[in-house]
Amino acid sequence: MRILNILMISVLMLGTALSAEKADTETHKVVVVKTAEEFVKAIGPDRIIKLQAGDYNLTKVPRGKYKHVYWKLTFGENEHNLIIRDVTGLTIIGEGKTPAHIQIDTFYPNVLNFEKCSIIRLENLKLGHSGYCTGGVVSAVDSSKFSIHRCVLYGCGIEGLNLLRVKEFKFSDSIIEDCTYGIMRIEDSESLTFTNSKFRNNRKFYGCVFTDIKRILFQGGEFSNNQIAEPLFQFRSNKHKCILFLKKCEIIGNGAHSLAATGRGVAHKDTKIVNNSWQAPDEIKNRRGKKIPFMPGGWHYYTKPGETEYFDISISVYGRGNYSDALKLANPDIKQKDLKVDTKIFCPLKPEKNKKR
Repeated sequence: MRILNILMISVLMLGTALSAEKADTETHKVVVVKTAEEFVKAIGPDRIIKLQAGDYNLTKVPRGKYKHVYWKLTFGENEHNLIIRDVTGLTIIGEGKTPAHIQIDTFYPNVLNFEKCSIIRLENLKLGHSGYCTGGVVSAVDSSKFSIHRCVLYGCGIEGLNLLRVKEFKFSDSIIEDCTYGIMRIEDSESLTFTNSKFRNNRKFYGCVFTDIKRILFQGGEFSNNQIAEPLFQFRSNKHKCILFLKKCEIIGNGAHSLAATGRGVAHKDTKIVNNSWQAPDEIKNRRGKKIPFMPGGWHYYTKPGETEYFDISISVYGRGNYSDALKLANPDIKQKDLKVDTKIFCPLKPEKNKKR
């Protein structure tokens, strides 16, 4: 009863804090753009930027001098984060029936970065990298009243969201999918709501990592087929206790170490939590990560959380990663993208090493 009362109070507080964040179309300048360069040039305060249907590759935009946009060099040579800074009252919205597609080609940068911004709204957008990357999708630092509505944040990026010192954040009717490291990382932030959104098919290391968070609610959302090594929800705090509330959500078919670390910070109401790896019977859990002899010559191996590539299995079975191609050949019906917890893999006794390219 105490948890339910806290949940009701938190919902009321968040509803009050997050009201009226949408830009007023009658008082804001409207700019319609159809190219990536036009989009960058249009960025500024108190305006609505409407993107016509199509692709907007920000990597192709010349790096010029703008009042509210600058480029910051990342780890890669000639690879820069495009950062939107000191902007209040900006809406970026795709005009078409399908989301406008904002993407980048480079490995290390995030797709969109915001610093010291407020009253920001992203709507009807699809955002991600065009190929392999080690950068995320949307990042916000020292910002407030930030909302994402009807958007798709996809991998690659390595993660959908990275928020630091953000207040009054709302994520609604949106999707984070296919990210290659995890779902999101949020630190030192408060008043966060995730409504009617889906988090699916994200892989590898972590799910949602929250550090020093106050007031966070997931309502009417779905977490499905995320395959990660760590707990789905992680809490790290040096300042205060974090409690995550799940209301009318579905947590279905995920492969992870657990829902959350034992005794840490998840309260839920009217939430369906089924068919997840941590809920499996002990006899299934106990065979994970073990080699079971199989005749003639070899083993059956049952994957454990976080083993989403044949490279991972090669290390676990043979002590080195250079037998991944041999494992692919030995398991032709199991594509790497389909690997999940408890997948049964045949491992040859003497596999052929990967050939040098």
